Amino acid sequence: NRLNRALTTANSLLKRSMDEAARAQREADEARKLKERFATTVSHELRTPLNIILGFIEMMQRYPEVYRGVRWTRALRQDLAEIGRNAKYLSELVDDILDLARLQALKLPLRRELTELGPLLEETVRIASRLLLAKPQVALRLELPQGLPALYVDPLRIRQVILNILANACRFTEEGEIVVRACQQGSEVVVSVADTGPGIGPQELERIFDEFSQAGDPALDEKRRLGKGLGLAIAKRFVQLHGGRIWVTSTLGKGSCFYVALPLTAKEVALLQPPEPHYVRRLATQGKPTIVLVDRGNAEAFLSRQLEEYVVVKAPDLLAARHLAQELNARAVIVNGMQDMPQGGAISPEALNLPVPLIACPLPVSQWHAPLGAFDDWLTKPIGAGELFQTLSRAPDACTILIADDDRSFVRLVRRMLEGQGTPYKLRWAYDAQTTIQKLQEEPVDVLLLDIGLPGMDGRLLARSLKQGELPLPTGAKRPRIVAVTALQPSEETLERPLLSFLVSCPGGLKEEDTLALLRYCLKQFSSERASQLQGPQAAESAIEAS
Repeated sequence: NRLNRALTTANSLLKRSMDEAARAQREADEARKLKERFATTVSHELRTPLNIILGFIEMMQRYPEVYRGVRWTRALRQDLAEIGRNAKYLSELVDDILDLARLQALKLPLRRELTELGPLLEETVRIASRLLLAKPQVALRLELPQGLPALYVDPLRIRQVILNILANACRFTEEGEIVVRACQQGSEVVVSVADTGPGIGPQELERIFDEFSQAGDPALDEKRRLGKGLGLAIAKRFVQLHGGRIWVTSTLGKGSCFYVALPLTAKEVALLQPPEPHYVRRLATQGKPTIVLVDRGNAEAFLSRQLEEYVVVKAPDLLAARHLAQELNARAVIVNGMQDMPQGGAISPEALNLPVPLIACPLPVSQWHAPLGAFDDWLTKPIGAGELFQTLSRAPDACTILIADDDRSFVRLVRRMLEGQGTPYKLRWAYDAQTTIQKLQEEPVDVLLLDIGLPGMDGRLLARSLKQGELPLPTGAKRPRIVAVTALQPSEETLERPLLSFLVSCPGGLKEEDTLALLRYCLKQFSSERASQLQGPQAAESAIEAS
């Protein structure tokens, strides 16, 4: 009896511990989802105005004749180009917000490229020099030696690191100079930024790279309000992700010097743009494994970021993928979603005459987030004129375009883009769902540029209603071609439906050890997540159903 009571007590304690662990796991998952939702919202709010800035700058540079009566001086064009470069830089950084929110195991995807450090530092110093326009008594110099080796780094993030350091130096230095130097020291390249500012005290030096940490001198309060104490913390993380080091030396009253050491160790390059065939062949002969992606959207950039160790080559269809796989000796062919698969389902590589394994799965990119069949096309902000015209070219007979977006600046930008090209389109626009429906019912519309977050009715619901014929249209009018427009990037919160399938086919069939290895990985990957969602009687019922 004592033994039974002890076992009962132990089982009760074990069950309580398991319930608490499951509850903690659910709370952690909820916190992660909230963080991702916050990051998605912030990136959306930033991307929308940046798209407006970039779009109007592109219009001014490519179609200046639209702005009649404006005298386009050389200085004005140079300033516009500078604004465009910095706005594009900010737009690229917005994409990192989601990456940071999804950070797992301290691994953030890096876009490594063979980068010449000299031009990168020159551009960064040129940007930072704008911060000293009101301080003519402060000089900014760049000292570079000859023969500085190229590095395999993410140029965007390394530039952000140096720019964060330079911004602090420009903010706190009132007179003297700021000197940026770079040199090779053994197996590293060390970049230093020295200033003649007030310096940093010994206590602040110990926590200067911590999040929300700033210098504690009350005399610097006004300057401290300009920052949030995150710049150096982010810089440290980016440097560590490159396998490098960052540190600082300082003397109160004399200035500070920040050092960034980046390793010379050869890294594989992840291509960002569709490579030229001869370049791909050269990389393949160097031992770079290649995968061929069948995709009609922007999944190539996503895979290049996540699968850094592979070259991702895009193919428009399975026929082109077969030729590329044979030519490049690819490891596998990946099909983004089942819609490109013959007969919409499983098929063996032999039937397609593929020499490599075939993987078909919906990738988490925006094209697959739309309701099935609700949209004919998809545009993700920032949207350039070229991308807009390419989308409209898929409707060659279109005459009337309706722009439905609550952002009046974006509507004006699209109108400028189309008017700048002298297109024959008849343009109409609406800022809410009710007005959009009214204009659709007044006269035929050939193309509808539809904002997903349209006030009054979700864009997905409106598109679905049009597709299903629930909204009456003018007599004889055809359903317009619906193009989704959104600033949201792929995330779990933007999924209209979950990704349900993952198909693997292999020429010659799978060996026993391959099948067991895949089964073990799947069971390990999904069992813990499934268990955390179940507790008590629900777990028992699930176990009975599974058996």
